[in-house]
Amino acid sequence: MKRILLIIAIFLSVCGKSVAQYNFDRMLNAGRIALSYSDYVLSIHYFTQIINAKPYLYEPWYLRSLAKYNLEDYIGAAVDCEKAMELNPYIVDMYHLHGICALKQKDFDRAIKDYDKAIEMQSNSKPYWYNRTLCYLEKKDYDKVHENVDTITKRWDKSAEMFLLDAEAYLNQKDTVKGEECIRKSLEIDEHNGRAWEFLGLINLGHGNWRTAENDLTKSIHYRPNYAKNYLSRALARVNINNLRGAMADYDKTLEIDPNNVLAHYNRAILRMQVGDDNRAIQDFDFIVQYEPRNVMARFCRAELHENSGNIKKATEDYTAILKEMPDAWNVRLKHASLCEKAGDLNGAIDDYTVILNEFPGSWSVRMQRAKLYRRMGQNNKADLEEFNIANEQNDKHFGINTQQRWSKAKLNEVRKRSEIDFSKYKLLIVEDSVEVEHEEVIKEEFTGIRGRIQNRYADDRFLDQILISDEEAAADSLLQSPIVNYNNGCVEANEVRYDEAIESFSKAIELDPRFDRAYFNRALALIKRGRKEEALKDLSKAGELGIVQAYGLLKKYSK
Repeated sequence: MKRILLIIAIFLSVCGKSVAQYNFDRMLNAGRIALSYSDYVLSIHYFTQIINAKPYLYEPWYLRSLAKYNLEDYIGAAVDCEKAMELNPYIVDMYHLHGICALKQKDFDRAIKDYDKAIEMQSNSKPYWYNRTLCYLEKKDYDKVHENVDTITKRWDKSAEMFLLDAEAYLNQKDTVKGEECIRKSLEIDEHNGRAWEFLGLINLGHGNWRTAENDLTKSIHYRPNYAKNYLSRALARVNINNLRGAMADYDKTLEIDPNNVLAHYNRAILRMQVGDDNRAIQDFDFIVQYEPRNVMARFCRAELHENSGNIKKATEDYTAILKEMPDAWNVRLKHASLCEKAGDLNGAIDDYTVILNEFPGSWSVRMQRAKLYRRMGQNNKADLEEFNIANEQNDKHFGINTQQRWSKAKLNEVRKRSEIDFSKYKLLIVEDSVEVEHEEVIKEEFTGIRGRIQNRYADDRFLDQILISDEEAAADSLLQSPIVNYNNGCVEANEVRYDEAIESFSKAIELDPRFDRAYFNRALALIKRGRKEEALKDLSKAGELGIVQAYGLLKKYSK
């Protein structure tokens, strides 16, 4: 009898094993299909189930890493890829993917190590060489860039992109002659390369060859019509050849492609000021100040526009904000004092004049203006004293007597440095100081589709709600330290802006239930509120992995 039971047990175990294996294979194929159709969230769901059941298999870790990469969760993708590499260190594509994740996170040293290993395993892969050279370029190790480019061009004669990396390195070294030489070589190989024409356009902009720069950038735009910075650069060339209508069209196109481009908003506002379109210029400055509240240039220009239109209140608010950032901007303080006078705030104007006189006690015009304000306020004694001091100083100067305290040369230079802030320069167009182009890292083509990138529709950064349970359940669970009770406590604390306490409560919930997706998501938001972005991104990655789709939208939003 025992022998029969043993045979039955062995038979059932074998059958169970085959069924489990069959389910695993089917689930892996389903995940692959979802991945190939760019349904990344669904594929993560399949691969996670396999990982939970069989964590010793490298393939689901690697495939889940690819899905996370396509959702721009580079932190989570790197973690999964590391696990896959640990389980199977002989797959070259994993080092490639891990290297790209490091590139996206600007960890160039780690990326170089990955590509060193990938090139050791497969030395004839041009993408690996290209990405490693790009890492050296980002690290500003230009000698290594030239060394890698020389190796690659000897091995692969025609490599337009490598010549462009070499050109960028030379341009960053201020060697425009060699840089242009490399660009010309790139165009000999591929005359339709938009980035090469962009480089030439930027060089000609730097040299002031406006028409040539416009032609080069027009060619670049023809080949790369959706790259916003080319329109921004061409607008500068067009302004300098007095093609204002064309420049305005370029700024409009830049903002159509990239609505949050502050530089385009600022330059368009300046151009609108020049053609007298003040109301729409104010709209652009409003956007900039909302996006960058500490942008002094935009505030100064907007203040002047408000002042010219008679809106004294708003102009005063902008000058006040500037003085908080730059208390030594004496010309702004004079403007602020003048507006305070017009608005009837005589005490505010006197305070401004006093600050100026503390630094420049010999400024008789400012002292006379303060005396007039004292007299308007009925403080005749102060006004008489002010006028008496001015008369004495003028007499002393007439007779060659210097009663003013002499500043040392160092003090004089310091005051000049702080006071010589030329705000008229803020009415000029702003240009990029350095060559900055868009590089594309290479990864398997079948995983680069755009379908399924649902994170753009789910970027809501509100805390998730509490989980409703009865008072009796809450009382019973609190004795057992339930994760739900801790989570709900964290929700209350977060909504009351007690973020440190909320983080502690969500952490307790996660400690009790390591797969509590809502707790990861809410803790991430609380961490963001406390300025701990790196920790928050890890929590968002985990929340997305566990099924909270909007976590990927926030990953994209806060990882920039």
